[in-house]
Amino acid sequence: MRHNLSLSPKLIILSVFSVLILLTVLRLHGFSDGAWDGILGPSLETPARIISGEPQPIRSDDWAVNLTFMKSQLKHEPKFPVINTLIGDGQNMIVVNNAPVLHWTSLFKPSSWGWFISEDIGMSWFWWMRAFLIFTGFFLLFRELAQNTMMGLCAAVFMVFNPLFVHWSYIFCEIAAFGSLATYFAIQIFKSDDYKKIFFWMLPLGYVATAAVFQLYPAYLIPAIWAFLFVFISWCVSDLKRLRAASLKINLVRFFAISSGICLTLLCTYGLIDSLGDAYTLITNAAYPGARNEKGGDGRLISLFINYLSLTRIRDLTQYVGNICEGSNFLCLLQNFFGRRRH
Repeated sequence: MRHNLSLSPKLIILSVFSVLILLTVLRLHGFSDGAWDGILGPSLETPARIISGEPQPIRSDDWAVNLTFMKSQLKHEPKFPVINTLIGDGQNMIVVNNAPVLHWTSLFKPSSWGWFISEDIGMSWFWWMRAFLIFTGFFLLFRELAQNTMMGLCAAVFMVFNPLFVHWSYIFCEIAAFGSLATYFAIQIFKSDDYKKIFFWMLPLGYVATAAVFQLYPAYLIPAIWAFLFVFISWCVSDLKRLRAASLKINLVRFFAISSGICLTLLCTYGLIDSLGDAYTLITNAAYPGARNEKGGDGRLISLFINYLSLTRIRDLTQYVGNICEGSNFLCLLQNFFGRRRH
């Protein structure tokens, strides 16, 4: 069977990145920072600032918390400090997701780089870079798994517009993006018989794995690790005949490369913990996410299908969950029922 790999993945990714640059230069994004007008009153900038739609107050995680913390980094003197004295008694900004900080950990947070240019560029780059990472990660991974460029492209577009990501303003979507990239790089290591290529792929594997950990959200990170590990093991099983045919030496080199990438992540994580100091103890003992046990809810399983996954009730989903962002989780799950595997 001849697989469709004729479309250049480099050209596709470069084209999407060019769109990212254009949207960033135009200062466009999807954040609901205009919701402040309902609290502080409308400003003269409002008509020019909002091009389409209306602010969503329910996205207060963004406009009231995350973006406010990030913007405060630009107002601080000096700018981009590790400890921001404008917040409480001093906030360690390394623990704030993707906050711009003049610290080595920012190298693993590409979504924060735009803030070092300006506030407007920072907000737009922050929005579109995460969408770009999602697109790139799932495009490369699904293209590899399906051995079909168009399949990878469709999967990438689906993930970019996935309600689970969009309704949450792409919060923590980097974990999924970096996880898909890590899985792709690991597959490239095990596919290659060239020592130089194996060690070449080791470095981006270590980088994206570290970037995923630096999101500092175990509630997403741990399930993502299990999910992508399952994908990688499934690929290995499907390609077991070729892996067995390889020499012992090449397989040992592959395992060494994977182990080295993991060690790089562990080393950087140790450096992160050391940089956090007392803040690490605080966040590990916090109520959210913190150290806690989750035994599940008290609802009936049948209600999942009657209320949340019923096609006739999707339009009225908010009356059952009370929060369209939470409801998007079920919309994402619903779409899986309509997928099929192509053999």
